[in-house]
Amino acid sequence: TQATTAPTSTGSRKAVWTSDNDRTLMASLKESKHAGFQTDNGGFHSDAYKAAAVRLQEEDSNLNESERQGAPKTADSCKTRFTTLKKDFRIVKILRNMSGFGWDPLKQLVTAPDSVWAACIKANPKYAKWQKKSFPVYDDMAELVDGHVATG
Repeated sequence: TQATTAPTSTGSRKAVWTSDNDRTLMASLKESKHAGFQTDNGGFHSDAYKAAAVRLQEEDSNLNESERQGAPKTADSCKTRFTTLKKDFRIVKILRNMSGFGWDPLKQLVTAPDSVWAACIKANPKYAKWQKKSFPVYDDMAELVDGHVATG
């Protein structure tokens, strides 16, 4: 899966994140966590994001020019992506723990009967995208942020 972004209002390109990029980011941040670069609130020191950016740029350098999308990943874009993934993790974790919901470990997808989804989405429309959207980095995010992210 790929995340696509349009050029910013200033005309500069934004980073485009693929599932492979997310996995690389997770691997790099897990190494940084074990090296002591994680903050008490579940974020990371700037060196962790810099290391992830270097790793992602090395990964992109192995691609053909036509395969590269968006701007190169920077420490700032890695931090922004991690913040987005933390928000997504929080929502997916809430859904997984709600009555009537389950988890498909092969598809990395929250599951529930259509009637349960309908009631949930009616109560909170922001959950709708998770009815069909997988979250393949759930376990990685749990390792990185569980105990640091409020789920209430």
